[in-house]
Amino acid sequence: MSRSRLAKLNRPHRTNQRLAMQMTDVLAEMVLQDIKWGRHQEHADSHPAVETRLPSAAWAKLLVETFAREGAQNWAAIALEEFLEALEARPGAARRAELVQLTAVLFQWIDNIDRRELKRREKGNKP
Repeated sequence: MSRSRLAKLNRPHRTNQRLAMQMTDVLAEMVLQDIKWGRHQEHADSHPAVETRLPSAAWAKLLVETFAREGAQNWAAIALEEFLEALEARPGAARRAELVQLTAVLFQWIDNIDRRELKRREKGNKP
């Protein structure tokens, strides 16, 4: 990771407590999945039957850009674009990088939900 990117990460985007809670929730879900499905699952990344039934990452990118122009950005479309990019990426490091981007988008989405809930609670507590 570059120094400029690290410098940007040092800016407080969210409270450490909220981030810790979000990460704890995700890790707890992973434990539940391990209990249900077993640890160290070895699945294929995808299957042709899945990939042939999904739109392309280029289509999803156009969708996200259209929503942005219309002021209708939404997490579902952004996550879909990142997911489709991960499927289309070459297996290995490129796919892993796309999955990291997808995970970051999902964490941002979770954080946005948490911030909306916090605002709703604060609004409700005001006279």
